[in-house]
Amino acid sequence: MAAPDLLRLPKTRGARARPLRRPTAGRALLFAAIAAIAATAAGLRFWRIGWGLRDGYSFPDEIIAWKQHLTAFVPLRAESFFPPHLVYPSLYGFAAGGAVAIVHALGWIDPPARAVLDAVLVARCVSALAGLATVALVGIAARRAYGGRAGLAACAFMAVLPMEVLQVHYVSCDALVATLATATLLASLALLESGRARSAVAAGLAGGLTTATKYTAAIALAGPAWAAIETAWRRGSVRVLLLLAAASGVAAFAGFSLGCPECVLRPEVMLQPLRVHYGRVVLLPASAGNNFIAPGLGWYARPWLFQAVAVFPWAMGWPLYATALLGVALALRRREPADRLLLASFAAGFAAMGFFEVTYPRYYMPLYPLLVVFAARFAACGLPRRIAPALCAVVFAYTLALSASQVARFSYDQQRAVVAWVQHAFAPRLARGIAPDVAFPAEWGGYTRIAQALSGAHLTARATRLGAWRAGSPEVLIVPDFVAVQLRRDFHGDPRLAEIEALQTGTAGYREVAAFRSRYLHQELYTAIDPGLQADLWQGEIGFTVYLRDDVVGSPDLALPPAASEGH
Repeated sequence: MAAPDLLRLPKTRGARARPLRRPTAGRALLFAAIAAIAATAAGLRFWRIGWGLRDGYSFPDEIIAWKQHLTAFVPLRAESFFPPHLVYPSLYGFAAGGAVAIVHALGWIDPPARAVLDAVLVARCVSALAGLATVALVGIAARRAYGGRAGLAACAFMAVLPMEVLQVHYVSCDALVATLATATLLASLALLESGRARSAVAAGLAGGLTTATKYTAAIALAGPAWAAIETAWRRGSVRVLLLLAAASGVAAFAGFSLGCPECVLRPEVMLQPLRVHYGRVVLLPASAGNNFIAPGLGWYARPWLFQAVAVFPWAMGWPLYATALLGVALALRRREPADRLLLASFAAGFAAMGFFEVTYPRYYMPLYPLLVVFAARFAACGLPRRIAPALCAVVFAYTLALSASQVARFSYDQQRAVVAWVQHAFAPRLARGIAPDVAFPAEWGGYTRIAQALSGAHLTARATRLGAWRAGSPEVLIVPDFVAVQLRRDFHGDPRLAEIEALQTGTAGYREVAAFRSRYLHQELYTAIDPGLQADLWQGEIGFTVYLRDDVVGSPDLALPPAASEGH
């Protein structure tokens, strides 16, 4: 049975009803909890929201995938709604570009074509606002399914969910995907409860808009489908099923058409990126460095199993994920109508997405709200009332600390610190106008931003290919941790792995002289399962190791600064 609804006001009866009293201590505590949750959610999402922009550059994909949308609506014209390329469907681009146009009209930023980084900041804020909407919608959905206590717990858990908190810090469609997928879930619960055609229309429309945000987000339509099937089964009528399916399907097509008109009017523009995505995700998963199921990882290096063992725990934090699994078990045991809807929605999404060997945690954004509701379901309905608040507090506190430690890593300060170290070490030579010979791996060079940092400091550097880092015997070799981890993780058994092993063992003629590490809470707990979870390129601070050639280390013309530095 659902837990008591603590958010519903007491009913009054006729003329004898008493006037509303002042808020009781319990109600005041409830409002204080809601305010604290809202403040925490906003703080995590807007803290460091402008990272990197003051350095004059953003994460590369923000420009590659979204610049056309960010500049399309200034000035507004018919072509604004028909971009020439569709890496993703256009709904998020419409939202971000429309927000940029409004902010520009208010005179707060220059035209985005000239000030694209200002437009990037606006788009990030759109994602952050979508994240706040997701927190509210998840709470409403859990409240509708399991009562007020579950709704409050779901709000708290979603407010600090690491993957969602991280995702809003760079321009992507995934935060809005989670928002609209949750709206689809909420409308599906309404359909399950009422069985009305208008609820089917709302659920289908929300699912169509979700799909217009990201192609794979079509899995959100499993919710309306199940709600229609169960309603028809309960009424014993095939006619009801056909009616609800037709209403939901037409509404879904309408929502998709509104969110991505070009996908419908010019499908060839949509098909090309779909082919590219298919090639990368299905045919060449190994191209996703540190983000695919590498065979050497262990017994869990299999589709579906890897996501359950490695991806979800990292994206949610172990305590919240374990609570969600207990909620799934409770739902399987009780199998109430809301349980069946949530289980069917999650099973369909997990079955579809878990098939991929590419494992970017953001791919599963439509599933995280479902897992959060399961966690709230267990916290509210699976434990005695005296124990539940303690569990919620512990899970909330740990997940908050984990998310904060991750958000703290959004910065390119580490790249500047590496360059400052090199400048300090070679200061005597630089004073005479002699620059050191600096090299770095070409792999992911545009994403690590080390080349830009070196160039900004007027240091010449060259990119070297995998397996030939030492070609030309550079005096300084800067190796990003992301690349070093990728070599050990993705190239298991590959002869090119000897390159990094020789450097790390000191047999390559180079010596490690400085390390700039990036850490988050209990990092070893997650990287023991998958070393690729140490750092990802979109966080900026990814860790670096500086090597000097052996003969350079002993040079009297060198002023070595401190040997190591710890990041966040």
